[in-house]
Amino acid sequence: MPSSLPAASLGIGGTSMEGSFGFGSGIGRKSVSRERTFREINEPEALRDKCKQICEKVASDLERLELEGKTVTLKLKTVTFEVRPW
Repeated sequence: MPSSLPAASLGIGGTSMEGSFGFGSGIGRKSVSRERTFREINEPEALRDKCKQICEKVASDLERLELEGKTVTLKLKTVTFEVRPW
């Protein structure tokens, strides 16, 4: 179990993972993410292109860290910062 809320928010937990990295012995980061704030995009194709760019960066991070993903979560915020599930 994570020892603190900041640790939990970073995906750091007490579960040992093979190939885990950082933050001490047997305690590794369990998530890789990219969040970006950018100007309003109204065109679906432009939004897809932006999502693809971010996904490619996450994929590159996972490859560099020699990790594989299990779950992908996409969080969208409106121009008023309202969170919309995808």
